[in-house]
Amino acid sequence: VLNDRIEELTSKNVSLNEVVASKDDEAKVLNEKVEVLTTQNEKLSSENINISKNISDKDSNIESLISDFNNLTNKYEKNIKKYKIEIDSNESYVHELARVNNNLQQELNERIDANVK
Repeated sequence: VLNDRIEELTSKNVSLNEVVASKDDEAKVLNEKVEVLTTQNEKLSSENINISKNISDKDSNIESLISDFNNLTNKYEKNIKKYKIEIDSNESYVHELARVNNNLQQELNERIDANVK
């Protein structure tokens, strides 16, 4: 009876060892998959960092371009105001010259009339 029990336990032990070996094989396969996924994750993390840096650089470039645009717009608007003042001043000067010219023409005409008579 004891030998039968020993055989039965030995048989169960062999079966359990086969199950353990099978589970070990499955664990090795899963570990290999985990290693592959870990490597892929590291690559993707690195790519993500690079992409984030590129986005940050582009954001900085965009902010710089917006700043440059705003500065140029301000200069443009100041120049427009300056030239508008100059144009208004020139228009006033032209009107004043026209008035003086008319007065001189009138005075000349009066002198001509006086000399003719």
